[in-house]
Amino acid sequence: MTALVKLEDDVGATIWFKTTVSVKAEEDNSQSGNSLVLIGLDAENEILHTLAFLCGVMLWSQVTGRLCLIDSVITGSFLHSFQVYRWSSSLLKDLNAAIRDFFWTGSIDSRKSIQVAWKSCCRPKDGGGLSVKDLGILNKVMLKKFTLRMLNKESLVFTYLQARFFTQDHKPRTWYVASSVWSGLKLHYTPLMIESRWLVGGHSKVRFWSDNWLGYPLIDLVENRSSLQPPLDSVVGDIYSDAAG
Repeated sequence: MTALVKLEDDVGATIWFKTTVSVKAEEDNSQSGNSLVLIGLDAENEILHTLAFLCGVMLWSQVTGRLCLIDSVITGSFLHSFQVYRWSSSLLKDLNAAIRDFFWTGSIDSRKSIQVAWKSCCRPKDGGGLSVKDLGILNKVMLKKFTLRMLNKESLVFTYLQARFFTQDHKPRTWYVASSVWSGLKLHYTPLMIESRWLVGGHSKVRFWSDNWLGYPLIDLVENRSSLQPPLDSVVGDIYSDAAG
């Protein structure tokens, strides 16, 4: 019997899984007074089964139809999961291979000799490619985008995540945090800090000394930090207000 199972991850997002429930196992356990449902949450197999099913649909017999399917349906089904979870590289490699075989042959179980490199197909269309998304790159991009939003946004969800994963001085916690989300997000914090620069204004909460708002943190230019003026925890907005007043 096929059923839909609703799960909620630790950021409050809802995920629906289609799975097969063992009726016999449920009946056997109901007789003993226990309620047991066998749920197979194997994301890779679910995606591969979807591809295998679509191989037999006439609409996808042409390469253009399969490209449309990959772009709008298969890749789109990853977007939520990719922005909060870091998938294993081996799993992404297998899924990329299945999508590649499906695109060229219409089947995930067969291959044929192709003279066009798959990475060329993943280039943008204006660069001579087909704009097919590499799942490994897409996972990293979505995680990085979510990390940037978590650092900038002030909604209830992101305020909660900041309080859980960061210290009071806005540095990532160095101790273990029990979360399936944080393990993927924390990898992108340091690269973001190196690649980004804060934009400041009259009410900016950017830290005057430690944040990068001039192209580098000002604290890196100071040798004696014991008597800093303004204090180390000052923000640009406070200093701007004092100067304007």
